[in-house]
Amino acid sequence: MRISKIFVLNALEGGGAERVVSTLCVGFRRRGHPVHVVLLYPAFYYSLPNDVLTHCLFNSKPKTLIGKLLLLLVAPFRLKRLIRDIQKSEGAALVTSHLPLANYICWLAQIENHY
Repeated sequence: MRISKIFVLNALEGGGAERVVSTLCVGFRRRGHPVHVVLLYPAFYYSLPNDVLTHCLFNSKPKTLIGKLLLLLVAPFRLKRLIRDIQKSEGAALVTSHLPLANYICWLAQIENHY
């Protein structure tokens, strides 16, 4: 049985964690694992394979303080619902988050199997 891999990031904007996740996605897909990338907002610097499913919790990066607070309040609920839906359709999933904001949102969402 192949366990789904779910990577949670702020965005794919350029940087070390984003590059590592894009490399891991390629490797896991080559080995036949289902891979999902969950972004807090859409920003793509690194490309991902076409068969990696990408999900964005928000339509744009928040620019105001109120927008950033709204992201912190709403994102954990959206993330929890999305991961629950993925687990219902594909079974077990391993969730990893990268970067402090994504880690914090996963912690607030109380995600199981989160590393």
